[in-house]
Amino acid sequence: MDVHSFNIYPMSSPPIWISSELPSSIQPTIRVPIGRPRKERRRSSDEPKKDQTRASRVGSIMTCRNYFKTGHNARSCKSNIDPKSKYFTQ
Repeated sequence: MDVHSFNIYPMSSPPIWISSELPSSIQPTIRVPIGRPRKERRRSSDEPKKDQTRASRVGSIMTCRNYFKTGHNARSCKSNIDPKSKYFTQ
């Protein structure tokens, strides 16, 4: 093989290097993004979702656990009566 027919010996210091008329190469600047890095990579639109085993809550009917009425849940319940009080009746 002709590729390995000669050796390249290391040069000890820059004064021994051969100078050329070409402009010297400039290293690219390192851009560090601001803030915390992303937790996961961005997926393209044609890739499947990460977790398809979980059911969606879209279209499900919420029921208030305090009054058993539909349309809201216990956290967003606007009633002033505390269901744990002795005045609460179903």
